[in-house]
Amino acid sequence: MPRKVLAFFMCWAVLGCSIDESEEILSTRPQTDVLQSVDQTPQLVVPFDECLSVSFNLYAGRKEIAGKVLVENTKDSLTVTYKLNEGWYMVAAKVFAGKFEDIPLSGGGNPKVGQFPYKHLFKKPKTEFRLSIALSEISLSAPTCISIAAYAALVTKLPEADDDDDNDRQTAAVIENFTSNAQSSIGKKYRYEGGWAGDQDFPGNSIARYMNYCLQDCFKIQGLNCQDAFMFGDVSFIDFGLTNTRWGWISEINTNETTQPKPMYIGAVNNNLAVASHVSDVLITHNGKKVTVEMQAFPGYSFNQTNVYLSDDPPAQHTPNTYPFRQRNANATSVTYEIKYSGDGQYWLIVNAQVCSDR
Repeated sequence: MPRKVLAFFMCWAVLGCSIDESEEILSTRPQTDVLQSVDQTPQLVVPFDECLSVSFNLYAGRKEIAGKVLVENTKDSLTVTYKLNEGWYMVAAKVFAGKFEDIPLSGGGNPKVGQFPYKHLFKKPKTEFRLSIALSEISLSAPTCISIAAYAALVTKLPEADDDDDNDRQTAAVIENFTSNAQSSIGKKYRYEGGWAGDQDFPGNSIARYMNYCLQDCFKIQGLNCQDAFMFGDVSFIDFGLTNTRWGWISEINTNETTQPKPMYIGAVNNNLAVASHVSDVLITHNGKKVTVEMQAFPGYSFNQTNVYLSDDPPAQHTPNTYPFRQRNANATSVTYEIKYSGDGQYWLIVNAQVCSDR
């Protein structure tokens, strides 16, 4: 394990070092500079009042994935969309969007979901729900970032359950009230769970989660399927302690070592390369205090946006929207960053991209 990674874990284990995420959002740009950005092919992009969505897992209980929550924005509004996996239904949704310190929490650090400002109880269970919130209603954290707590009352029918509408309505009422007596009354036909989306844990000991999202400049690429990609690295976000759920990797680079092209993957759920697709290589070279990061997409893929974290300090957050070096690269197949750092021979690096294809 690289020495800085080891030092970080020793600090955490012995001294109880912690990360104040509210402070980190305000100080994500390290003392480095982008010198230039080149190799962008002609843009096949049209101005549009819509952004690419950012996807977060929706968990039923603590670990089971019941669907996704997609977050996106236009210049005027924020949209939160629940999409459930087959066999799961939602009967209520409650959402908070704004500064983390404004989320209503109990004394133990758990969210008071009943006090969330956006609440919806459905007459019949849904598999998809879309909520739009005017940006004028949301209090932003600097620079333009928010925390989103997205809760869903989830239910899945057991094999012996029928499709009676009355039972669906009864289930909705039971899940919304969430009383132990009511739960047992339908336990033979349904299994239900409290569902939370996101990759950040609340300070309390509940299953509740939340997510951080930074507003995007809006445009739309037509006819393409885009996914997050990360460069493979020394340690995963999970093992480094940045998240309990989000896949992706961090590298500690030693400039005295010869660097070979590093692979970039999409779809590496749980950091499992067996289910991932290798879509690009990243070449890293050094010249004194200058670091060059070159991304080359494989045939059939292109870059929509690229994000790089490069600093002498280890990352305190994994969310690509908070990385200090970012480019719009619509339909680019090659992207280059040239970044200055302290020149001490070691630095931390995360490389992320929205990789698109027409497949």
